[in-house]
Amino acid sequence: MSCRYAGVVWRSRAYGVTGWLNRIAADGKQAIRLENEAGTPHMVQSKIMRISAMLAAIPAALLLATPAQANSVKPVPYWASISEPEARMRVGPNLDYPSNWIYRRRDLPVKVVKVLGNWRKIEDSSGVQGWMHVRLLSDTATAIVTGSITEMRERAGDDGKLLYRVQPGVVGRVKDCGSGWCALDVGGRKGFVRTASLWGAVE
Repeated sequence: MSCRYAGVVWRSRAYGVTGWLNRIAADGKQAIRLENEAGTPHMVQSKIMRISAMLAAIPAALLLATPAQANSVKPVPYWASISEPEARMRVGPNLDYPSNWIYRRRDLPVKVVKVLGNWRKIEDSSGVQGWMHVRLLSDTATAIVTGSITEMRERAGDDGKLLYRVQPGVVGRVKDCGSGWCALDVGGRKGFVRTASLWGAVE
């Protein structure tokens, strides 16, 4: 099975890749390791399969648009994020198309590059593109840490108190960006991260 995570592909049996944050104690030592075990930020490649005709009988009500349908009036490209704990990317804009990736990370940022009815063609941080139903997406502004380990500080600026060291693949909600820094909330742990270290709704 192939696992894609933060732009890297591993060949392995099913396993998770855990993002983490290291808390910086007052004396400068790394004191606490925090792991986001719930909602491991990785995607597991699914088997290529055709959706049976039975799925065509799913009531249309189950595919009613969520708040993300407001995105249909936005000019592309625009930012969105995955709203469900599991979301399938398909090779075409229809349930009859096979899924090529399964994303298992809520709030993962994606870029919408094309709109077709209730379907969105999206691109992830590693450049993979495919189609996803609008009900699986949200307008929530999020970003993923890319590149190397970066720092989260108490306020915007290199002179701000160091709070965390953040590993690539960690996902957070973006509150505000300016002067090269973004306010990021990672599961309630808040601080400022350099915009250059983030991919997502930071523009």
